[in-house]
Amino acid sequence: MKRKKLLIFASLSLFFLGACRPEVTETGSPEEASEEVEEDESAAVSRNQLGDSYYRPALDEEGHYLTSQNRGITLNLNSGINLNLFEKDLIRLSQEQYPTSEYYIQEGQYLPENMVRSWIGRKSEENPEGLNPAEEGEGDDRVPRYLNSILELDFFKESEDGLDLSGISIGLALNTVDYYTAVQFGPTLEQEVSEGKMLEEGKNIANEIVRRIREIEGLEEIPVMISLYKQAPKDDLAGGVHIARGNSNSGSTVIDSWEDINEDRKIYPLAGQSSAEGNAFANFQSEVEAFFPNISGITGRAHYINERLDSLTINIMTQFYGETEMISYTQYLKQSAATYLPADLAIEIVVESSAGVEAFLEKGPADAEFYSHVFD
Repeated sequence: MKRKKLLIFASLSLFFLGACRPEVTETGSPEEASEEVEEDESAAVSRNQLGDSYYRPALDEEGHYLTSQNRGITLNLNSGINLNLFEKDLIRLSQEQYPTSEYYIQEGQYLPENMVRSWIGRKSEENPEGLNPAEEGEGDDRVPRYLNSILELDFFKESEDGLDLSGISIGLALNTVDYYTAVQFGPTLEQEVSEGKMLEEGKNIANEIVRRIREIEGLEEIPVMISLYKQAPKDDLAGGVHIARGNSNSGSTVIDSWEDINEDRKIYPLAGQSSAEGNAFANFQSEVEAFFPNISGITGRAHYINERLDSLTINIMTQFYGETEMISYTQYLKQSAATYLPADLAIEIVVESSAGVEAFLEKGPADAEFYSHVFD
């Protein structure tokens, strides 16, 4: 089993603790004071600086952050929205399996890029490791590619000797539409994949990946979670969602159990007009558009979990004329959002112009007010 020295924030903690020289008091000896310092140091090293919603990073023995061995693979996803949500949601789902209070995270180090590229390719004589079916058929009879991308995340737990690898999450991005060209330099064609077939093939691919993972040195007994991500089509502004996840317990060569994930994403105002939250967004949109004449558009990405709205991300495109104007607009956004949008909802509001992000507002479901920042 792979071990790593515990180096999380160690140099920073030692810097501050080293400035405090132990003193002899009536209630303690220098040795006792030293023990207290060591205990404080351990707590400082283990503290999560960003809160329990985030993992602490696992560093290598030289104190360096390691980037993914197959970082470029996810660039095959068909939109920036899918690229962002694929990883973001995999981390969120992993928190239920590997709590942030107990585990450290590291970008995948066991599935190198050349291996993953062969896996996501079609099976052939030249590529016997391909997990997509062999090229076969034409037109409506063509066999599509189901697997688009693979993402690996590694999780570690603290032990007396450092950090022990204690779990792996694998995300499989699956195609709802397979984009391809029939001839070189020809037009891009589309082939739709039904959700039922996508889910069936995704589970079969997941079992084969687990079998291969067990053949990698050091991963024979490591728990593995695999999540299936339904990639949205290129022109879908809402992005995809994970639709199922399964666990392979220690040493198992298959997924021992599967769980359906009931999530959805919608774009306001294109969807949701008949719902209470959709009407709330429409009222907010009307209010802020009436106040500020330089708005190019307002859209909201609504994330539903188990058919209940869980979070809302609002993007506002505007022309920018000055800092005073943007400060006034941000203040009005805080007031309007608090008035019209649901109070028990996680909300982010991003104001952008051609120059970049101008302002940002955020609140959690339990927060009474929005945090806001206007960028220089």
